[in-house]
Amino acid sequence: MRIFSILILFISLASCEQSSNVTEIQGEWRSQCESIIGTSNEMISIHKVLIFSSNTSSHHINEYSDVNCTVFNKKITTLGADEISGSEGVNGTYTIGQKMVTSNGVDATHLNYITTRGREFGDIYLLQNNNTTLFLGEKCPTNDLSCTHVRPDRLNYNKPFTKK
Repeated sequence: MRIFSILILFISLASCEQSSNVTEIQGEWRSQCESIIGTSNEMISIHKVLIFSSNTSSHHINEYSDVNCTVFNKKITTLGADEISGSEGVNGTYTIGQKMVTSNGVDATHLNYITTRGREFGDIYLLQNNNTTLFLGEKCPTNDLSCTHVRPDRLNYNKPFTKK
């Protein structure tokens, strides 16, 4: 009976820990304004937008007409070869996984996705500044297809997301 009680307590504590992690990343996150080359070889400015709610995630890009990302042009939701993560984006469901130590010695947390097309892949994240700044894992170089299925092992501090 005592073992059964301890087991129930352990399961309860484990589920509380996961719930708080899910809650901490819920909301809308935006990248810094950046200029990229558009599909017609023109320079455009964008914000990448990540939205996490309960267990679903949706990601899109806001395109702007000016270099400071103040004059909104359009929302891009069809992500063909998207630089957010993978070729179909990460619209679908997500779960928070275990804690880990990155290759440069920083604590991070696993972020697991299942896209609307059923593809599974992993990322990592770290929150800073009272949970208002989100860093994701460093992605593979676009020409290196050998690592696209591997969870990143270091954080990308050059592309922070800010909670809105």
